[in-house]
Amino acid sequence: MMISWPIYWLIHLLVAAAMWLASTVLICTNRARPTPTSIKTIPLLRNREG
Repeated sequence: MMISWPIYWLIHLLVAAAMWLASTVLICTNRARPTPTSIKTIPLLRNREG
């Protein structure tokens, strides 16, 4: 049971980092060419993180 906590936090940090990277990539692509799908995905990522 003690091992599961660090693994849980590690996974949580990895997921948060992946979502941050995805949001930054989507923002960069939005600046280049704004598509409705990428604009919709950014608030979805923020909702998942919160």
